[in-house]
Amino acid sequence: MIWSLVVIPLIVLGWYWFEGRWDRRLFKHEPGRECLNRHPRDAKALLEARPDTQVLDVRSDAEFSRGALPGAIHLSLIDPAFRQEAGKLDKVRPVLVYCAGSYRSRKAVSILHELGFVSIHNLHRGFHSWRLAGFPVEHPGDRAALSRSGLRPSASILNNPHLTIAMKTHRWNPYLVGALIGVLSILTFSMADKPIGMSTGVAQASGACAIPVIGSTAVAENTYWAKKAVPQWDYGSLFVLGTFAGALLSSLVSGSFKFGSVPSVWRDRFGPSVFKRMAAAFIGGVVIIYGARLADGCTSGHGISGSLQLAVSSWTFFIVMFVAGIGTAFALFGRGARN
Repeated sequence: MIWSLVVIPLIVLGWYWFEGRWDRRLFKHEPGRECLNRHPRDAKALLEARPDTQVLDVRSDAEFSRGALPGAIHLSLIDPAFRQEAGKLDKVRPVLVYCAGSYRSRKAVSILHELGFVSIHNLHRGFHSWRLAGFPVEHPGDRAALSRSGLRPSASILNNPHLTIAMKTHRWNPYLVGALIGVLSILTFSMADKPIGMSTGVAQASGACAIPVIGSTAVAENTYWAKKAVPQWDYGSLFVLGTFAGALLSSLVSGSFKFGSVPSVWRDRFGPSVFKRMAAAFIGGVVIIYGARLADGCTSGHGISGSLQLAVSSWTFFIVMFVAGIGTAFALFGRGARN
């Protein structure tokens, strides 16, 4: 457990060291050129002072559709034609580049620098920081801007403008979300005397779905269900339903709810086939739930509840999960979109 207290700060400090070194190498003054890393307030001041600034969104299609800076030009960084299309922009006019958190935008800044742009500005911490600052955001579908100035305060906390902005934000700051999950974990332990966990509830739900097919006796006699996940209404099953209901409510309030069978990221890489997407999702789901029950915990049980208790098994699970996830992502999407 002690090593966890050492490893976590080292990872955080390592990232900030890497980011700082990257920024010092990337954002520097050169004769006749400027390349700056701007915080949201500075970026907004730039847009007001230079209305001719080109705003470049380098996120995915799905991210862009859920909200963007007003008048943003969308060129996804993973598009093989990104360099070619970006080269068509005016290299003399200022260009403000952003992504979700400013990792991809930094890579885009490097490309724009190579292409000869003379005034490049990166939005520090990306779209999340811009939105949390309460600055104008629009949905590209209808170019209808959402801004803090358009909301009127009310005596009711539910109509508070700050809360309204937060509830309508599609993606919250990850640090804030992490802190809130920590608070939720404390409340769960203290009130329900149970950890946050999902896969046990899913296993219980599978047993409940099997009862109409094979009968309650067969389910009760099944070794796994009888020992690990007896189908019943308890904390686990209610947690699964509550998670589903909360996610649905959040998507409806934020306006991000939509039906779809093939996500844009998958479509760009593997094509529009619904069968291929559903087959891959089913196989992936089987592998995930089997692995979670084999490890006696999932990304919530091990990744959240176990890791915050500094359990060695949970940290081992967490590290292996990230390594496997990154490897799988590169294997599936590392080559970018199809030509």
